Amino acid sequence: MTTIKVGVREFRERIASFLESDTPVAVTRRGETLGVYVPTRRKRPKTADISELKAAADRLAELLADIDEKELVTEFKELRQRGRRVARETLTQGESRAIRRGEAAIKRGDYITLEGLGRKESRARRTRRPRAKAS
Repeated sequence: MTTIKVGVREFRERIASFLESDTPVAVTRRGETLGVYVPTRRKRPKTADISELKAAADRLAELLADIDEKELVTEFKELRQRGRRVARETLTQGESRAIRRGEAAIKRGDYITLEGLGRKESRARRTRRPRAKAS
């Protein structure tokens, strides 16, 4: 079996491909071998495992055969909405009040975007007092 020689930097950059490979890799620095990565033999899937997976896939296909996609999506959306309502109901009074205040401020237009905040900060930096010159 041949060995691939690579530098430390290349080994770090391509380690994922070396881990998947069956070829040993000699890691070098300035031409001197620092170490050798020798992959172990991978366990191949047993035929029993594959047959079990196929049987599970067949059972899943049978279970999904009677399901209507539109009904499933509708049910999912209903459950998601119900979940949002439950989450709202479990808030404390203070949290609910803060959410209502925030929603009212947004309706009034009393908010600032991240872009606006960035502009405000950059203007504040530009208007700061200049440093005194060292004499």
